[in-house]
This record gives sequence, C-alpha cells and structure tokens, in this order.
Amino acid sequence: MDLSLVSGAVASINAAKDIGKAALGLRDFNQMAAKISEMNASLLDAQNSLFTHNSQLLALQQDYFEATKQLAEAKEALAEKGRYALFEIVTGSFAYRADARPAGTHDGNPVPAEPEHYICQPCFDGPERRKAVLRLHPTTQYVIGWWHCPVCNTNIQLPGQAAPINARRGGGGSNSWMGS
Repeated sequence: MDLSLVSGAVASINAAKDIGKAALGLRDFNQMAAKISEMNASLLDAQNSLFTHNSQLLALQQDYFEATKQLAEAKEALAEKGRYALFEIVTGSFAYRADARPAGTHDGNPVPAEPEHYICQPCFDGPERRKAVLRLHPTTQYVIGWWHCPVCNTNIQLPGQAAPINARRGGGGSNSWMGS
C-alpha cells in the first residue's frame, strides 16, 4: 500500500478546505467561481487518491485471504501426511503405512486404529497428493504376490521367491511334457 496516496489525499482535502475558507470571504461572483473551480479540482484529486488507495487495499486483502487459504491447506496436508510413515516393503520399493496407534477422543475413550493399509508413495508424494490404497494380489502356488496401485499402476512385489519352473510343472525331466 502506497502511503503517499494517503498523504496526497489528505493534502488535497486540506487545500480544498483552505480554498473554501477563502471563497467565503469573497463577494465578487467571478472570483467566487474561480475559487469553487479550484476547490472542485482539489476534491477530485483527493477522491482519485482515495479510489487508488481502496483498490490497492482490496488487492492486499485478496492476497491475504488467498495466503491464509493456502496456509490452511498446507497445514491440513501436513497433518494428513503425518498420519503415515514411509515404509520399505522390499528393498528399493516404498509405500506409506498408516500409523496403527489408536487415536484419543474428546471423552477419553480410544478410537480403534485404522485397518493396516499402504498408500502408494508416488501418488501421495505427487503434485495431486492422492491417497491411493494399494491392493494386495496374494502369493499363490504359481505366482509371487504383489501390491498394486489402481491409480498409477505401480506394482510392488512381495518378498519371497517364486517356485522353480520344474516344480510347477510336475518335476520336469525326461518324463515331463517338455521332455529332453
């Protein structure tokens, strides 16, 4: 906000006041008309300064409200992110795991903990800050299980080792379907 605008408006108002006092002492109509014209010009200058000041004040208020909104959103995102801890599912593959501690309520009774779940790390750390819950595809006799993100299609293999090929097909060897 430019304080020179405020001081300019005050100076214009004071000048108009002084011109008005001088006009009261005049009796000649032509001299009176000139003084009234000067007074109107000073009042218009003061009004223009105040309008400019008002528009700057409104812009500053809008910036303040926008900054307050962004701060509230940042605090909310930080609190939400604080509910999760980065967890290494397997070497080099990370996800966020929900904090399993029960939360207290206003009456002192604990709220049951959230079910254990994992949040996709690329989605949660991305620009949209999405909370995408990873879906488990369990290990079977033939396939190692994995966690899958339905949003970005990230897959994280579960720790373990696949069964050898010959064990899955009945032993292999000369009597197997592949033969040797």
